[in-house]
Amino acid sequence: MRATEFAELQVFELVAKHCSFAKAAEELGTSRSGVTQIIQNLEQRLGIRLLNRTTRSVSLTHPGQELLAQIIPALTALNTAVAQTQKYRDTPVGIVRVAASPLGARLYLEPMLTSFRETYPDITLDITIGHTEYHDCIAEGLDAAIGLENQINQDMIALKLGAIHFNLVASPSYIKNHGLPTTPYDLVNHKCIAVIVNGQADSQNWPFMRDGESFSITINRPMIVNDEIFALETAVNGAGILFCATEMSAQLVRNGQLQSLLDPWRIDGSNFMLYYPKRKHTSVAFQVVKEYLRSAAKSETASQEPSNRTRLHKIHAE
Repeated sequence: MRATEFAELQVFELVAKHCSFAKAAEELGTSRSGVTQIIQNLEQRLGIRLLNRTTRSVSLTHPGQELLAQIIPALTALNTAVAQTQKYRDTPVGIVRVAASPLGARLYLEPMLTSFRETYPDITLDITIGHTEYHDCIAEGLDAAIGLENQINQDMIALKLGAIHFNLVASPSYIKNHGLPTTPYDLVNHKCIAVIVNGQADSQNWPFMRDGESFSITINRPMIVNDEIFALETAVNGAGILFCATEMSAQLVRNGQLQSLLDPWRIDGSNFMLYYPKRKHTSVAFQVVKEYLRSAAKSETASQEPSNRTRLHKIHAE
């Protein structure tokens, strides 16, 4: 059914209900002549008279009565469906789909999940975690994604969640057995653990900075993994030196399971962003998730105390 045909039936139902072209026009906010023309178009298209008109009254013909009886349940069902859909516009309810890298999820999603679910029980969070460099939100059916600033297309709306930094760490047992590197150039003689995530292809060249100058060191025969948590576990267990996000290793450094190395050469990373397509209409549920993430990220940034975002997994040294 074309939109014009559906509109004709709605107008017919109103005229029949009021037995008046004028009252139907008033309810629709249009002119009486406009309503008259719509009914004439409907009757012409069907090839049958639906309404009897006189200067004083309007009544249904027998075919008009049959048509009205058939369309009232359908129109009622459609109006009910539309009304029920309005709850997604006015109240925080429904599914919100978000994708993130393991690091992004653990830094910004994991800490807020418990309180969020208690506050908004009618919102279902559908979270996808993977090592994808960039998520096409529209093609993947996502409401939003969390990713690094330099990976986001310009046609996305992006909101900063927080900065990510990098450092080198190793366990006390590794340092005891293999010695402490004093410059990045010493790494060529050490066992290193390389992590490939978010499409990072050149995992064997580690970046450093000193006195405003950046440079990279190629590590020899590294162990390569694609999961940050597994890499942290192997580093804690003495497998080698790990180049990782400071936010991932901070708690392990504080409790002595890992030691931070080569701090004077540390290089800052990028910003984690929440990004999503430009849309005219977004659900209240998505708006709630967006603002909750932003507030949680600001709270974590302002706090100087150890937070949940560094308490990823309790890892015990062997």
